[in-house]
Amino acid sequence: MYTSSGSTTTKEINPSRKVDYWKVMAPRQRVPTMEERGKRKSRAANLRELSIGLGVSYVMADGPSAFHFIDEWAKIALGAETIILPFVDKKVLETDEPLVSKFDPAVLRPPPLLIGE
Repeated sequence: MYTSSGSTTTKEINPSRKVDYWKVMAPRQRVPTMEERGKRKSRAANLRELSIGLGVSYVMADGPSAFHFIDEWAKIALGAETIILPFVDKKVLETDEPLVSKFDPAVLRPPPLLIGE
């Protein structure tokens, strides 16, 4: 543990650490040049791996169903046998008659009249 006496410098605390803050602070140096991009593509082709980012809305799917979807999707992509095949028939959701709401919100109705008013 080091205490500050006012004259202690960071080199005295850790003389072996060399940090070039200009390189750390410059984000443009992290962007690969056109020459480096070609090298990265060839390295990625040799790895034969793929990373996919997936955002799931919690309104549309809960955790277990989202993970089940990702798991089955990966199995189909790998050519493995899936336990449950995807069901993609939109006709199941269609109806012949219009949908009627059974919800009767009492909050949206006008308040009852008071006696004498």
